[in-house]
Amino acid sequence: MAFWQGCFYPGANDNASGVAFLLTLAEHYARPENPVILLDRILQVIDLNMVADNGNSLFVETGPEREETLLLFREINSRLNL
Repeated sequence: MAFWQGCFYPGANDNASGVAFLLTLAEHYARPENPVILLDRILQVIDLNMVADNGNSLFVETGPEREETLLLFREINSRLNL
């Protein structure tokens, strides 16, 4: 509690709210804008770049360790007559 220049200030509004706000800001700005993702946790990356500009063509690129993904794409395309 404080009494200053004729005004009464309850203790709940002393520096606690300011400290809480600064801690919240610090927590927010401590998070990286682009968080690190461990590469061994990534199973597949699908890039839909230029999806509307390729006409009827389709391009799939996979590494040798993910060849089953290419087979899955081919199976889906076959089922859907794409």
